[in-house]
Amino acid sequence: MRTCRWYSLGAFAVASLLNPGYFAGCVSSSAEGGRFKYGAAEMSELARGANDSYELELRGETYRVDLDIEPSAVHAARGAGLFGRTVHACGDRRLIATASACVDSSSMAVAGTLSLSRLRAEGEEIVAREVPVEGLLMVHSLVLSQGEMDLKFDGGRLSLIGQYRGAYELSSHQLESLLPSQP
Repeated sequence: MRTCRWYSLGAFAVASLLNPGYFAGCVSSSAEGGRFKYGAAEMSELARGANDSYELELRGETYRVDLDIEPSAVHAARGAGLFGRTVHACGDRRLIATASACVDSSSMAVAGTLSLSRLRAEGEEIVAREVPVEGLLMVHSLVLSQGEMDLKFDGGRLSLIGQYRGAYELSSHQLESLLPSQP
């Protein structure tokens, strides 16, 4: 009987170390009660901040991407995790491997258009005009400081990181499907 009790206590201790959120629940990342310090208006402003031109190199040539993005809807997710499975502790909380991983985040659907131009010494050549894009703007914090925007279109994607009331930067892209075929 004593052995069974020790096994039970040992299993509880191991489970608590591997995933304390399972027993303790999600703990807010803010000492002030876990309230978001921004709303739809600020998220919309952050989304519209991506409306700009971005230069990049593709196939050894310089291109410019012009974005025209508008917000669609806001969804605040309490306790949403970063990668995976839903577990017991937090309702919609998700788990990274076996560690507790609650994250306060907001997401906003976005849609708009992308235009791509090749920049040459003899002038600008429009390669793709007003390609429809849609995606998601994510903020992983109770305080709005920066956001990640992932945009998808038929045949490609574009990811940006932007500062609230600041500039965006391209973080990754797959734009080759918009380029003319090489001879």
